[in-house]
Amino acid sequence: MTTEHEPTTNGLDDADVEQLIDQLWRAQRPTPRIPAWLPVSMALLPFVLIAATVINGLIGVVAIVTPLLAAQGWMGLADGLYTAYSFICPQRPDHTFFVAGYPMAFEQRDLSMHLGFAVAGLMYLRFDLIRRPLPHLWLALGVTPMLIDVAISTLGWLPATAISRTWTGALASFVIVWWSYPRFDAMLAGVRRHVALIEERAAADAAQPAPEWFVLAESETARPANERA
Repeated sequence: MTTEHEPTTNGLDDADVEQLIDQLWRAQRPTPRIPAWLPVSMALLPFVLIAATVINGLIGVVAIVTPLLAAQGWMGLADGLYTAYSFICPQRPDHTFFVAGYPMAFEQRDLSMHLGFAVAGLMYLRFDLIRRPLPHLWLALGVTPMLIDVAISTLGWLPATAISRTWTGALASFVIVWWSYPRFDAMLAGVRRHVALIEERAAADAAQPAPEWFVLAESETARPANERA
């Protein structure tokens, strides 16, 4: 009486040979692997635009609230906020709105841009119209007024005003959002499709047995030399 798997003279039975052949086959056809960090990143990326919108809104609102805190006698908290904002804004008094006798933590252009990013971000999340990416030309046209305003005031040709700083900054932030947010979403959709293809290929490779020609070749190699034809 014989067992189900007869061992060969090299100590391997049929099941061992089949497993070895399958391992050799898969080693020669490596399947793309998805990094461990990618699923976490894919889960977080859809919230990036929401986070950017909220953060920009908070930065703008806190800049407005800071002088109100100072006016109410919360000088320690207000001074801390003024110091924090000083790292990203020069806080020149003649470029800043005043509230209750105290300057805002942001200059006019910075304030309008951050609030503009927040408002435009909310519009993007709500209205389909600006989900179509803005052409590059319109981006350039939207940013140009701010660049001109900064250039002519810096060169001393014509001083910028509170109105010019505000509307040019708001316009620039709006077109930047309209240009960049749809492209970010499109890139994210492309990454999702690529990951799905990798997962599909990995599943197909896992279910695909080694081809007959490979099995025959490796089976012949696994046989002892004195048994080969």
